[in-house]
Amino acid sequence: MLKVRPKLKILIVDDSELNREMLGSMLGDGYEILEAENGGQAVEIMREHVSELSLILLDVQMPQMDGLELLKHMGRLHWIDVIPVIMISSETAPKFIERAYDLGATDYIARPYNTIIVRRRVANVILSFARQRQLMEIITQQMSKKEKDNRLMLSILSHIVEFRNGESGLHVIHINIITDLLLRQYMLKIGSNKITNEDISLISMASSLHDIGKIAIPEEILNKPGRLSAEEFRIMQGHCMAGANILMDLPIDRNEPLLKTAYEICRWHHERYDGSGYPDGLKGDAIPLSAQVVALADVYDALTSERCYKSAYSHDTSMKMIFDGQCGVFHPLLLECLRDIGDTLQRELTVKDTFDFENTIKETGHIKEQLQHCGLDDSKRLIGMLRNIDEKYMPTENCSESMVKLSIDSLLDCNYAKKRMEKCSMNSLEARILLQYLNKVFDAVRLVDATKNCQINIDEAGNHQESGYRCYDMWNKENRCENCISAQCMTSKGSLTKLKFTDECIYHVRATYVEVDGLPYSLEFVDKITEETLLGGHGKEDVVKYITAHNHKLYVDILTGVYNRRYYEEQLRDMYPISAAAMLDMDHFKSINDTYGHPVGDMVLKQTAIAIKNSVRKTDAVVRLGGDEFFIVFREIPFHVLQKKLEAIRACVENIVFSDYPQLHFSISVGGVYGPGKPSDLMNIADKLLYQAKREQAGLRVERLLGDSLIEGNEGT
Repeated sequence: MLKVRPKLKILIVDDSELNREMLGSMLGDGYEILEAENGGQAVEIMREHVSELSLILLDVQMPQMDGLELLKHMGRLHWIDVIPVIMISSETAPKFIERAYDLGATDYIARPYNTIIVRRRVANVILSFARQRQLMEIITQQMSKKEKDNRLMLSILSHIVEFRNGESGLHVIHINIITDLLLRQYMLKIGSNKITNEDISLISMASSLHDIGKIAIPEEILNKPGRLSAEEFRIMQGHCMAGANILMDLPIDRNEPLLKTAYEICRWHHERYDGSGYPDGLKGDAIPLSAQVVALADVYDALTSERCYKSAYSHDTSMKMIFDGQCGVFHPLLLECLRDIGDTLQRELTVKDTFDFENTIKETGHIKEQLQHCGLDDSKRLIGMLRNIDEKYMPTENCSESMVKLSIDSLLDCNYAKKRMEKCSMNSLEARILLQYLNKVFDAVRLVDATKNCQINIDEAGNHQESGYRCYDMWNKENRCENCISAQCMTSKGSLTKLKFTDECIYHVRATYVEVDGLPYSLEFVDKITEETLLGGHGKEDVVKYITAHNHKLYVDILTGVYNRRYYEEQLRDMYPISAAAMLDMDHFKSINDTYGHPVGDMVLKQTAIAIKNSVRKTDAVVRLGGDEFFIVFREIPFHVLQKKLEAIRACVENIVFSDYPQLHFSISVGGVYGPGKPSDLMNIADKLLYQAKREQAGLRVERLLGDSLIEGNEGT
């Protein structure tokens, strides 16, 4: 159960006690109000509460230290970077307003106050800064959890891979450690301007996937205790291309750095510097650095580890064999690096073997035992379920999930992947094991029966039990979520994802349809967005670019460039009351498609959307609901301005001219309503006014809402 969020603190700085009381009253009981008579008092309060303040409402004209001087002081101490400031003043001269913005003010509200405007702007600014703070905290968090998760993921990966390969269970972890040490020594020799810490992290992470192609090798060859025949060795060599092909078949952008690096390693980690390796016989620097480093790490660990066909060699013997060329030719500089880290290498591997591995095995070792206990002779069944679920619900990339996705997907050969079930179906014992596994990867995993809004537990005997825990209790809600993706995925038998904002935290929620013993459920995965899940192996700029691109793809209509229906449903419909809304519909649009064809119709829709968007303000939102129907949300707009805006939109659309079709003319009808009200409520009213305007051939009908009644009408032509 999540804790109830404490009240947000707002500091009101004004020399007038009456103004402070009035502002406090406008804001209501939802905030904890602190007060200061002047800038000097405000500074003292901020010193004590700087990390707790959510907003400052600041007057301009005050004794001792006025509002502009206080902004300067906050700038010098960098407080302005973490505390948003809204200037509230009767001073409306442009020079004062511009100066306030230059000094870092977030917004400026002029007296006389309007309660709705004050509340709306305060809420909007606090929300904006809360999310900004959240991102700053995410980026600056300690890396300890990331390191623990990475070790856990590597342990899980090594269990699944090596359960089939018959290896020690430490090979993947060793390769990761050796690769990291070699690259850091390499960076010392050539300089950080040629290889960065980010490169090292990426290559080390991708090194864990170097042998994934072995899933395609027959087990009798993979675990043969003696020497391989020439034909068997040829088949074994095929694991390089098999791994590369598996990666290329993943439903991930091939330009993703992790995927590209993993591909290089899988395909070329058996190439040798003199061209004697396989599969492509690359030579020298034609072999990517990532593959060269992993090749050397792989050889060292293979020599120093016990295998089904050999005993382990000592460190000294292994080093001599490598430097004598018995294992192929390697990059001379990388060999120097290996020699330099020799002592460190032995120490690090010993520490990891006796400490980290033992600890992580305690968390994951039971998976193998339970698989065998349930009669699953190999890992394919569990991996198949994981792959089926994972491939459906993955909407974004992040560090931990990328590891899960790549490791699970890559363990399947192509033939097995093609036989994957249309829906994920399992028995209760399999579901219990699956939940135990996934709970090691995600912050929360649960089976949900959305028809009853309850969480389902499966006991050791395989019985399905309703918990006394409502599925929405996790979010401190008293009723079912308005956008319940578990209910939707159970209806569609598909998968959905959403972001949930609760207690100033961001949660990534995914739900996918599953059947357990034939009973339908939603399998929910919940991740608190942290530094590792946001940034992963990428930089801050990449994350910002990705989020921007993702939001654009998610919420922008691909044809017209305005918001789409999904944006309305998820972001607009239930937002805080707005000033006004309008519904717009093309007149006789069907005849345009019938006469000129759909490509011209699409061109008309696109130009109409541009005309609408260019006629409204940046603070307004234009949505294409579908077909030729558009919806506009207006924030803080006077009634007479609304009328003029809608008239201007109609005129702008009517003035559109296509040089290739000079005879083509078209228009729109508009229904507008002046609130305030929720977008969903105003849409229904505006829609009725739109069809009234169409029916009366008025072109435009705008009316004002008072309570639940329309009291003032205005018709355009």
